Amino acid sequence: MPTVKLSRYECACDLLPPVCAFCGAPAAGSRERKFSWHPSWVWVLIFVHVLVALIVALILTKRMLVRVPVCDQHSGYWSRRMGILTGSFLMVVALATAAVIYLNNEPPAQQDELAGWLCGGGFVLFFVWVIFAAIYSTRGVRPVEITVRFIRLAGVHEDFVAALEADRDRDADERDRRVRFGDVRDDYDDEPEFPPPRGRDRDDYDDYDERPRRRYPDDR
Repeated sequence: MPTVKLSRYECACDLLPPVCAFCGAPAAGSRERKFSWHPSWVWVLIFVHVLVALIVALILTKRMLVRVPVCDQHSGYWSRRMGILTGSFLMVVALATAAVIYLNNEPPAQQDELAGWLCGGGFVLFFVWVIFAAIYSTRGVRPVEITVRFIRLAGVHEDFVAALEADRDRDADERDRRVRFGDVRDDYDDEPEFPPPRGRDRDDYDDYDERPRRRYPDDR
């Protein structure tokens, strides 16, 4: 699946095309999702100490809120994914609890024989779940990079990428036409903030442009 780079301005001003990011169908709305990301090399620090890895991961984690366009079929996408991960983990916990209860009901002699097998089996089961959760988390729409200016999402549908590029090309053509006819709003430094500062009414905000400005991921 393709990877797309979205600017923070596009995400904050809801400038994404009305195309489902998951299947490319017409979007019925959008769902807010706060993505978080940190460099993958952080987990190498587990070999130093688990606490060190967690602290570094927490420090380096970056977040960005995106209103992802979705169709009716994918409106509950992240809820279903969370339900699968949570349900599978609870199943592992339930099996471990059942094993402990079974072991406590056995005679002491058999407890000594079964304890090692049940503990080893529980560890293997939990390890399998961790591998499953890690692989499952790398599927679907997910962030592969977040900076202060942009987010890079992997796993989006190619029709969503095509619609976004068409929007950007159309906006670029419109800016070129405005400059050609003497409209100086193309200069970023001369533009008003978008949206208007909190506490100020749009009617009182001089030179407010109802048509939001698109900023590209590589803008500086």
